[in-house]
Amino acid sequence: MENVGNKSQRIFAITISVDYADKLRILLDKNPHHFYKWIIVVDPADHITIDLIRQQNLANIEILFYSHFQKDSIFDKDGGLRFAQLYVKQFICNDTQDLVLLIDSDIVLPNNFSDIVEKIDIQEDSIYTAEFRTDYKTKEDYVTCTNKVPFDVSCWGGFWGYFQMYTNKNHLYEGCGVNGDGNFRELFPTNNRKLITSLAVLHLGEGNANWKGRVSESWDS
Repeated sequence: MENVGNKSQRIFAITISVDYADKLRILLDKNPHHFYKWIIVVDPADHITIDLIRQQNLANIEILFYSHFQKDSIFDKDGGLRFAQLYVKQFICNDTQDLVLLIDSDIVLPNNFSDIVEKIDIQEDSIYTAEFRTDYKTKEDYVTCTNKVPFDVSCWGGFWGYFQMYTNKNHLYEGCGVNGDGNFRELFPTNNRKLITSLAVLHLGEGNANWKGRVSESWDS
């Protein structure tokens, strides 16, 4: 697969995908060509997701197994993110504008995402997020492009956990804890938290759901 961008700017994406094969299937069709490497973190017991990724056989996608998502009845997404961040560090060069993108397993990027990123004046120790998000509550809504629900991204300056793109590979999630997304955002100077004003992403499903692990109905049912 041809890599997007040039040697001075590569995107290393990280996605936690546990019991999300129904939506990840759509992302695997829409998102991979934007990434130099896409690390998808899975639970070893989630065979449906693992088989789905392997069937795609895409050269720039790598499965990373994490066995500790369940901790004291808490879904430890933050621990999975930290595990992947530490893994990705080995691939990132200090003398480039390599970007790390934390993107949820239900976020679809626009076709022109790569073009948008290429036009950004990437700054050192900065974090970027999309200014706009549209939610599709059901699979039918997404397929027919109807019943679009604008998501209010204004809280926390727009920096929700579903899309966070940054440059400093030494900033990491703390692991299992409270307000992991907020704590990660605070690692970056206030003036370096930037909205990508021309970027609109799509969210597959109802907003403000599944924060403690997948509980919503499968789109394959």
